[in-house]
Amino acid sequence: IGNAANAKIRFRFDGDYYFWQIDDIQIVSTPKNRLAFTANNGAPAQDIVFGAGQDGARQGHQTLKQARPIAFDANVYNSGTLAQSNVKLQMKIFNSTGVVQTINSPVISSVASGDTASWQDLNTYTSAWTPSAEGVYGFTYNVMSDSTVVVSDTLALAVTDSTMSLDFGSWDNSIGASTSTYHGDGFQAANRIDLVDDELLFGAKVYLSTSGTQTTQPGGILELAVYDSSAFGANGFDPNKLVAYGQKVVDAADVSRTFVRFDFTDPNTGRGVELDLSSGAYFFNVTQYDNQGANYLAIRNDQTFAKLGGSGYFYLPNAPTPGWYGGYSNSKAFNNL
Repeated sequence: IGNAANAKIRFRFDGDYYFWQIDDIQIVSTPKNRLAFTANNGAPAQDIVFGAGQDGARQGHQTLKQARPIAFDANVYNSGTLAQSNVKLQMKIFNSTGVVQTINSPVISSVASGDTASWQDLNTYTSAWTPSAEGVYGFTYNVMSDSTVVVSDTLALAVTDSTMSLDFGSWDNSIGASTSTYHGDGFQAANRIDLVDDELLFGAKVYLSTSGTQTTQPGGILELAVYDSSAFGANGFDPNKLVAYGQKVVDAADVSRTFVRFDFTDPNTGRGVELDLSSGAYFFNVTQYDNQGANYLAIRNDQTFAKLGGSGYFYLPNAPTPGWYGGYSNSKAFNNL
Protein backbone atom coordinates (compact mmCIF):
# COMPACT_ATOMS: atom_id res chain seq x y z
CA ILE A 1 0.00 0.00 0.00
CA GLY A 2 3.00 2.29 -0.44
CA ASN A 3 1.97 5.77 -1.72
CA ALA A 4 -1.76 4.97 -1.39
CA ALA A 5 -3.92 7.99 -0.54
CA ASN A 6 -6.06 5.92 1.86
CA ALA A 7 -5.44 2.67 3.69
CA LYS A 8 -7.26 0.51 6.20
CA ILE A 9 -5.75 -2.08 8.49
CA ARG A 10 -8.03 -4.77 9.88
CA PHE A 11 -7.36 -7.35 12.59
CA ARG A 12 -9.85 -10.21 12.31
CA PHE A 13 -10.43 -12.83 15.00
CA ASP A 14 -11.92 -16.05 13.64
CA GLY A 15 -12.47 -18.67 16.31
CA ASP A 16 -15.03 -20.44 18.52
CA TYR A 17 -13.39 -19.63 21.84
CA TYR A 18 -10.45 -17.76 23.38
CA PHE A 19 -9.99 -14.13 22.45
CA TRP A 20 -7.43 -11.44 21.71
CA GLN A 21 -6.09 -8.25 23.07
CA ILE A 22 -4.18 -5.94 20.75
CA ASP A 23 -2.16 -3.01 22.00
CA ASP A 24 0.63 -0.67 20.90
CA ILE A 25 0.13 -0.62 17.14
CA GLN A 26 2.79 1.35 15.30
CA ILE A 27 3.09 2.33 11.64
CA VAL A 28 6.70 2.77 10.54
CA SER A 29 8.34 3.75 7.27
CA THR A 30 10.05 1.14 5.15
CA PRO A 31 13.74 1.05 6.18
CA LYS A 32 16.12 2.82 3.85
CA ASN A 33 18.63 -0.04 3.95
CA ARG A 34 17.32 -3.60 4.09
CA LEU A 35 18.23 -6.84 2.30
CA ALA A 36 16.53 -10.24 2.50
CA PHE A 37 17.38 -13.72 1.20
CA THR A 38 14.75 -14.87 -1.28
CA ALA A 39 13.94 -17.70 -3.66
CA ASN A 40 14.22 -16.48 -7.24
CA ASN A 41 13.00 -18.00 -10.51
CA GLY A 42 13.01 -21.51 -9.09
CA ALA A 43 16.38 -21.13 -7.34
CA PRO A 44 16.45 -21.42 -3.52
CA ALA A 45 17.40 -18.51 -1.29
CA GLN A 46 20.73 -20.21 -0.53
CA ASP A 47 22.40 -23.12 -2.27
CA ILE A 48 25.56 -25.20 -2.17
CA VAL A 49 27.45 -26.99 -4.97
CA PHE A 50 30.07 -29.73 -4.84
CA GLY A 51 32.87 -30.75 -7.15
CA ALA A 52 35.22 -28.93 -9.49
CA GLY A 53 32.46 -28.87 -12.12
CA GLN A 54 29.77 -28.03 -9.54
CA ASP A 55 27.98 -31.19 -10.65
CA GLY A 56 28.55 -33.49 -7.66
CA ALA A 57 25.94 -34.85 -5.29
CA ARG A 58 25.55 -32.66 -2.21
CA GLN A 59 27.07 -34.60 0.67
CA GLY A 60 26.58 -33.22 4.15
CA HIS A 61 28.90 -35.95 5.45
CA GLN A 62 32.11 -36.76 3.65
CA THR A 63 35.46 -38.30 4.44
CA LEU A 64 38.61 -36.22 4.24
CA LYS A 65 39.87 -38.65 1.60
CA GLN A 66 36.77 -37.90 -0.51
CA ALA A 67 36.71 -34.14 0.12
CA ARG A 68 35.75 -32.04 -2.91
CA PRO A 69 35.66 -28.31 -3.66
CA ILE A 70 32.53 -26.71 -2.19
CA ALA A 71 31.02 -23.44 -3.42
CA PHE A 72 27.99 -21.41 -2.41
CA ASP A 73 25.44 -19.04 -3.92
CA ALA A 74 22.42 -16.98 -2.86
CA ASN A 75 19.65 -14.68 -4.04
CA VAL A 76 18.96 -11.44 -2.17
CA TYR A 77 16.12 -8.90 -2.49
CA ASN A 78 16.57 -5.20 -1.80
CA SER A 79 13.46 -4.48 0.27
CA GLY A 80 14.68 -1.07 1.42
CA THR A 81 13.90 2.28 -0.18
CA LEU A 82 17.48 3.06 -1.22
CA ALA A 83 19.73 1.41 -3.77
CA GLN A 84 22.41 -0.73 -2.15
CA SER A 85 25.99 -0.26 -3.31
CA ASN A 86 28.82 -2.81 -3.37
CA VAL A 87 26.69 -5.88 -2.65
CA LYS A 88 28.46 -9.22 -2.20
CA LEU A 89 28.03 -12.69 -0.72
CA GLN A 90 30.52 -13.56 1.99
CA MET A 91 30.75 -17.09 3.36
CA LYS A 92 32.09 -17.60 6.89
CA ILE A 93 33.32 -21.16 7.48
CA PHE A 94 34.27 -22.10 11.02
CA ASN A 95 34.93 -24.98 13.38
CA SER A 96 35.38 -25.28 17.13
CA THR A 97 38.48 -23.10 17.00
CA GLY A 98 36.88 -20.22 15.11
CA VAL A 99 36.70 -18.97 11.52
CA VAL A 100 38.86 -21.13 9.25
CA GLN A 101 38.09 -19.41 5.97
CA THR A 102 36.21 -16.42 4.55
CA ILE A 103 35.14 -16.54 0.91
CA ASN A 104 33.68 -13.66 -1.11
CA SER A 105 31.66 -13.47 -4.30
CA PRO A 106 32.29 -10.80 -6.93
CA VAL A 107 30.93 -7.38 -5.94
CA ILE A 108 27.77 -5.96 -7.54
CA SER A 109 28.17 -2.20 -7.79
CA SER A 110 24.48 -1.36 -7.17
CA VAL A 111 21.16 -3.13 -6.55
CA ALA A 112 18.15 -0.84 -6.95
CA SER A 113 15.27 -0.74 -4.49
CA GLY A 114 12.88 -3.57 -5.33
CA ASP A 115 15.44 -5.48 -7.41
CA THR A 116 16.96 -8.91 -6.74
CA ALA A 117 20.62 -9.84 -7.00
CA SER A 118 20.65 -13.44 -8.23
CA TRP A 119 22.84 -16.47 -7.58
CA GLN A 120 24.40 -15.94 -11.00
CA ASP A 121 26.26 -12.98 -9.50
CA LEU A 122 26.26 -13.81 -5.78
CA ASN A 123 28.35 -16.99 -5.86
CA THR A 124 31.78 -18.26 -4.85
CA TYR A 125 32.26 -20.56 -7.82
CA THR A 126 35.74 -19.19 -8.59
CA SER A 127 36.87 -19.39 -4.95
CA ALA A 128 35.58 -22.75 -3.74
CA TRP A 129 36.56 -24.16 -0.34
CA THR A 130 37.95 -27.68 0.09
CA PRO A 131 38.10 -29.11 3.64
CA SER A 132 41.69 -29.86 4.66
CA ALA A 133 41.08 -31.44 8.07
CA GLU A 134 38.47 -33.56 9.80
CA GLY A 135 35.87 -31.80 11.90
CA VAL A 136 32.35 -30.42 11.99
CA TYR A 137 32.25 -27.17 10.04
CA GLY A 138 29.60 -24.52 10.44
CA PHE A 139 28.96 -21.96 7.74
CA THR A 140 26.80 -18.87 7.30
CA TYR A 141 25.68 -16.94 4.25
CA ASN A 142 26.37 -13.23 4.73
CA VAL A 143 25.13 -10.74 2.14
CA MET A 144 26.43 -7.24 2.71
CA SER A 145 26.39 -3.82 1.13
CA ASP A 146 27.97 -0.54 2.16
CA SER A 147 24.92 0.10 4.35
CA THR A 148 23.58 -3.18 5.73
CA VAL A 149 24.18 -6.91 6.29
CA VAL A 150 21.88 -9.96 6.36
CA VAL A 151 23.11 -13.25 7.84
CA SER A 152 21.62 -16.75 7.50
CA ASP A 153 21.18 -19.34 10.20
CA THR A 154 24.23 -21.55 10.78
CA LEU A 155 24.39 -24.73 8.71
CA ALA A 156 26.79 -27.63 9.28
CA LEU A 157 28.90 -30.07 7.31
CA ALA A 158 30.78 -33.05 8.79
CA VAL A 159 34.19 -34.22 7.57
CA THR A 160 35.28 -37.50 9.20
CA ASP A 161 37.57 -40.45 8.57
CA SER A 162 34.79 -42.88 7.68
CA THR A 163 31.30 -41.53 6.96
CA MET A 164 29.64 -40.36 3.74
CA SER A 165 26.03 -39.34 3.29
CA LEU A 166 23.91 -36.83 1.39
CA ASP A 167 22.14 -35.55 4.50
CA PHE A 168 23.23 -32.48 6.47
CA GLY A 169 22.17 -33.87 9.84
CA SER A 170 18.60 -32.57 9.75
CA TRP A 171 15.64 -34.96 10.06
CA ASP A 172 12.90 -32.99 8.28
CA ASN A 173 10.41 -35.67 7.31
CA SER A 174 10.06 -39.42 6.96
CA ILE A 175 9.46 -41.44 3.82
CA GLY A 176 8.90 -45.13 3.34
CA ALA A 177 6.63 -48.02 2.59
CA SER A 178 4.08 -46.76 5.13
CA THR A 179 3.98 -43.02 4.31
CA SER A 180 1.81 -43.09 1.17
CA THR A 181 -0.68 -45.35 -0.55
CA TYR A 182 1.56 -45.09 -3.61
CA HIS A 183 4.42 -46.66 -1.63
CA GLY A 184 3.68 -49.89 0.23
CA ASP A 185 5.57 -53.15 -0.04
CA GLY A 186 8.35 -52.89 -2.58
CA PHE A 187 8.89 -49.14 -2.24
CA GLN A 188 12.48 -48.26 -3.18
CA ALA A 189 14.55 -45.13 -2.59
CA ALA A 190 18.11 -44.54 -3.80
CA ASN A 191 20.77 -41.86 -3.26
CA ARG A 192 24.05 -41.51 -5.17
CA ILE A 193 27.38 -41.16 -3.36
CA ASP A 194 30.16 -39.62 -5.49
CA LEU A 195 33.87 -40.52 -5.24
CA VAL A 196 37.08 -38.67 -5.95
CA ASP A 197 39.32 -41.61 -4.95
CA ASP A 198 39.11 -45.38 -4.55
CA GLU A 199 37.32 -46.43 -1.37
CA LEU A 200 36.45 -49.43 0.79
CA LEU A 201 32.85 -49.89 1.91
CA PHE A 202 32.64 -51.58 5.30
CA GLY A 203 28.96 -51.06 6.02
CA ALA A 204 26.02 -48.68 5.95
CA LYS A 205 23.43 -47.36 8.37
CA VAL A 206 19.80 -46.69 7.45
CA TYR A 207 18.20 -44.32 9.97
CA LEU A 208 14.63 -45.16 10.92
CA SER A 209 11.71 -42.85 11.51
CA THR A 210 11.08 -42.98 15.27
CA SER A 211 8.72 -40.13 16.10
CA GLY A 212 5.11 -40.23 17.26
CA THR A 213 2.74 -41.91 14.83
CA GLN A 214 5.64 -42.30 12.40
CA THR A 215 7.60 -44.67 14.62
CA THR A 216 8.93 -47.70 12.77
CA GLN A 217 7.63 -50.98 14.19
CA PRO A 218 9.58 -54.23 14.43
CA GLY A 219 8.74 -56.75 11.75
CA GLY A 220 9.24 -54.71 8.59
CA ILE A 221 11.98 -55.68 6.17
CA LEU A 222 14.78 -53.53 4.73
CA GLU A 223 16.98 -54.52 1.82
CA LEU A 224 20.04 -52.40 1.02
CA ALA A 225 21.65 -52.85 -2.39
CA VAL A 226 24.73 -50.95 -3.59
CA TYR A 227 25.22 -50.54 -7.32
CA ASP A 228 27.75 -49.04 -9.67
CA SER A 229 26.20 -45.72 -10.74
CA SER A 230 25.98 -46.88 -14.35
CA ALA A 231 23.50 -49.57 -13.22
CA PHE A 232 20.50 -47.21 -13.15
CA GLY A 233 18.27 -46.99 -16.21
CA ALA A 234 14.65 -46.56 -17.21
CA ASN A 235 13.74 -49.92 -15.70
CA GLY A 236 15.68 -49.50 -12.48
CA PHE A 237 18.96 -51.11 -11.50
CA ASP A 238 20.90 -53.67 -13.50
CA PRO A 239 21.43 -56.61 -11.09
CA ASN A 240 24.68 -57.48 -12.89
CA LYS A 241 26.22 -54.29 -11.44
CA LEU A 242 25.40 -55.06 -7.80
CA VAL A 243 28.47 -54.70 -5.55
CA ALA A 244 26.97 -55.20 -2.05
CA TYR A 245 23.69 -56.42 -0.60
CA GLY A 246 22.08 -56.95 2.78
CA GLN A 247 18.63 -57.77 4.16
CA LYS A 248 17.35 -57.20 7.69
CA VAL A 249 14.08 -57.77 9.51
CA VAL A 250 13.73 -54.69 11.70
CA ASP A 251 13.74 -55.66 15.39
CA ALA A 252 13.14 -53.80 18.65
CA ALA A 253 16.87 -53.18 19.13
CA ASP A 254 17.05 -51.47 15.72
CA VAL A 255 14.14 -49.18 16.64
CA SER A 256 15.72 -48.40 20.01
CA ARG A 257 19.09 -47.41 18.46
CA THR A 258 17.16 -45.64 15.61
CA PHE A 259 19.04 -47.29 12.75
CA VAL A 260 19.62 -50.58 10.98
CA ARG A 261 23.26 -51.38 10.24
CA PHE A 262 24.34 -53.46 7.27
CA ASP A 263 27.80 -55.06 7.48
CA PHE A 264 29.56 -55.50 4.15
CA THR A 265 32.97 -56.66 5.39
CA ASP A 266 34.47 -59.92 4.20
CA PRO A 267 33.97 -62.41 7.09
CA ASN A 268 37.36 -63.98 6.44
CA THR A 269 39.59 -60.96 5.84
CA GLY A 270 37.61 -58.14 7.43
CA ARG A 271 38.18 -56.12 4.28
CA GLY A 272 35.48 -53.87 2.87
CA VAL A 273 33.94 -53.94 -0.59
CA GLU A 274 36.11 -52.15 -3.15
CA LEU A 275 34.51 -49.02 -4.63
CA ASP A 276 36.49 -47.90 -7.65
CA LEU A 277 36.96 -44.29 -8.71
CA SER A 278 36.63 -45.46 -12.31
CA SER A 279 32.93 -45.99 -11.57
CA GLY A 280 32.61 -42.36 -10.41
CA ALA A 281 29.75 -42.96 -7.98
CA TYR A 282 27.56 -45.61 -6.39
CA PHE A 283 23.84 -45.79 -5.68
CA PHE A 284 22.62 -46.98 -2.28
CA ASN A 285 19.12 -48.33 -2.84
CA VAL A 286 16.80 -49.22 0.05
CA THR A 287 13.78 -51.46 -0.60
CA GLN A 288 11.11 -51.53 2.10
CA TYR A 289 8.37 -53.98 3.02
CA ASP A 290 5.86 -53.09 5.74
CA ASN A 291 3.96 -56.41 5.38
CA GLN A 292 0.89 -54.86 3.82
CA GLY A 293 0.84 -52.10 6.42
CA ALA A 294 1.08 -54.41 9.43
CA ASN A 295 4.47 -53.00 10.55
CA TYR A 296 4.93 -49.26 10.12
CA LEU A 297 8.19 -48.59 8.25
CA ALA A 298 9.83 -45.33 7.16
CA ILE A 299 13.30 -43.80 7.07
CA ARG A 300 14.61 -40.28 7.64
CA ASN A 301 14.92 -37.57 4.99
CA ASP A 302 16.86 -34.29 5.01
CA GLN A 303 15.57 -31.16 3.23
CA THR A 304 18.45 -28.76 4.03
CA PHE A 305 19.47 -28.42 0.38
CA ALA A 306 17.57 -29.80 -2.60
CA LYS A 307 19.26 -32.89 -4.00
CA LEU A 308 21.19 -32.56 -7.22
CA GLY A 309 19.30 -33.83 -10.25
CA GLY A 310 20.24 -37.45 -10.91
CA SER A 311 21.45 -38.07 -7.36
CA GLY A 312 18.25 -39.71 -6.15
CA TYR A 313 15.33 -41.77 -7.44
CA PHE A 314 12.44 -43.70 -5.94
CA TYR A 315 10.18 -46.49 -7.13
CA LEU A 316 6.43 -46.27 -6.50
CA PRO A 317 4.92 -49.75 -6.76
CA ASN A 318 1.34 -48.64 -6.06
CA ALA A 319 1.17 -45.44 -8.14
CA PRO A 320 -1.37 -45.24 -11.02
CA THR A 321 1.71 -45.59 -13.22
CA PRO A 322 4.16 -47.72 -11.21
CA GLY A 323 7.77 -46.90 -11.91
CA TRP A 324 10.84 -44.84 -11.09
CA TYR A 325 10.64 -41.11 -10.38
CA GLY A 326 13.12 -38.38 -9.53
CA GLY A 327 10.97 -37.01 -6.70
CA TYR A 328 7.73 -35.17 -6.01
CA SER A 329 7.08 -31.95 -7.93
CA ASN A 330 7.95 -28.78 -6.00
CA SER A 331 8.70 -30.82 -2.88
CA LYS A 332 11.70 -32.13 -0.97
CA ALA A 333 9.72 -34.91 0.73
CA PHE A 334 12.07 -37.30 -1.09
CA ASN A 335 15.47 -35.63 -1.08
CA ASN A 336 18.61 -36.67 0.80
CA LEU A 337 18.08 -39.86 2.80
